[in-house]
Amino acid sequence: MAKMTAAQMEKLVNKATELSSSTSMNAASSECGFKNVTSFKNALWNACVELGQVPPKFTRARKTAKARGRKPKPLPSSVTIEVKSTKSGTGRASVPKEVFQVLKVNAGEQLKFDLKRTKVIITRS
Repeated sequence: MAKMTAAQMEKLVNKATELSSSTSMNAASSECGFKNVTSFKNALWNACVELGQVPPKFTRARKTAKARGRKPKPLPSSVTIEVKSTKSGTGRASVPKEVFQVLKVNAGEQLKFDLKRTKVIITRS
C-alpha cells in the first residue's frame, strides 16, 4: 500500500474512532475499504503513531452465552471423567485442565487431596 498523507491518516483515525464504539474491528475495516483486518490494523497503528494519537478500542465481536440470552449448561453434582497424567522425573504430576474446569478452580485457589486407599479425591478448599 502506498504511503498515506497526513490528511488520509487523519481521516482514517477519525473514521475508526467514530466506528469503534459501535462496531467490531472487522466491520470497521470493511467499512473503511480494507480487504482484511490485518492491513487495517497496521494502517491505523501507523497513522496513530505518526499523528501522536492513541488507537481507538473496538467493541468485542464475540458475545458470551449470557449476553446472547442463553443460560450456561449446569454441571452435574458428580462427574466421572477419565483423564491421564504422568509422573515427571521430579515426582510431580500435572492436573489436567478438564479437572480444573469441572471444579471451577481459578488461578491461585487451593485444592484439597483426600487419599482413599488407591484413589485420590480432589476438591476445592
